[in-house]
Amino acid sequence: MKLVSRSVVSVFLLLAAILAACGADSDPGESRSSAKQAGSNPPYALNWEAIEAGAVACELQVGTSKIDGDRLRAALVDLHHAYYVWGPGTLAWHLLDGGFAASALLHDRFPEQSEQAKAEADAAAQRLLDGETYYAILQEVGGDPAPVMRQASPAALGGATSAAVARLEPGEWAGPLRTVDGWEIVLLEVRAEGPRSRSGVVVRSIVFPVASESEQTQARADWATLPLAGDPALLRSLPRSFVRGRVVADESL
Repeated sequence: MKLVSRSVVSVFLLLAAILAACGADSDPGESRSSAKQAGSNPPYALNWEAIEAGAVACELQVGTSKIDGDRLRAALVDLHHAYYVWGPGTLAWHLLDGGFAASALLHDRFPEQSEQAKAEADAAAQRLLDGETYYAILQEVGGDPAPVMRQASPAALGGATSAAVARLEPGEWAGPLRTVDGWEIVLLEVRAEGPRSRSGVVVRSIVFPVASESEQTQARADWATLPLAGDPALLRSLPRSFVRGRVVADESL
């Protein structure tokens, strides 16, 4: 019996020594404080809770052009209204690659043209607010191709347009929107039945162009080649093959 008791005591003392070596006697408040501080670091992956709370910067720099984080965040939240089963990283990539990023390059390169086109688009939007019909202004400005039903995705409509259309009902309009074509006011004519992520839409656009078609094409090409910088969580959400070798500050990307 005494032998058993000594064995139990020995085991107990051994466990106590192990716990002490592992820091079991450290201050609990200090441990919680350290954990809280570690949790306050920027997240390494995008999540909707952080985006909607503004906890992720969502800022991106392409070459010398900056994509405003608030503008990108608002577009992500709007697009999520239709593509609600997609993760924010997936939506961010499709939104940026669908023209959202290239438009920032274009408008930065032609600020005077962008400002003039924006003023014209603002004037048209005010006319709509004052009661004029969309089609009257569309006929006056011209240039809109025959409408066809397309998927309501960034690849089909463009990043900014698809984000705006995600919340529209037939007969509603949005804009001016900054796109790789210029400044646009869009009207949702038709939305097919079914989930918004898979239902086709017919969208009309009043476009106030910025720069030439070749310069717009160049902006799209530069989005895929210029150096990248910005919010780490946003950069990590982009395809590795797309960012590798272009993010100087973080060679692991």
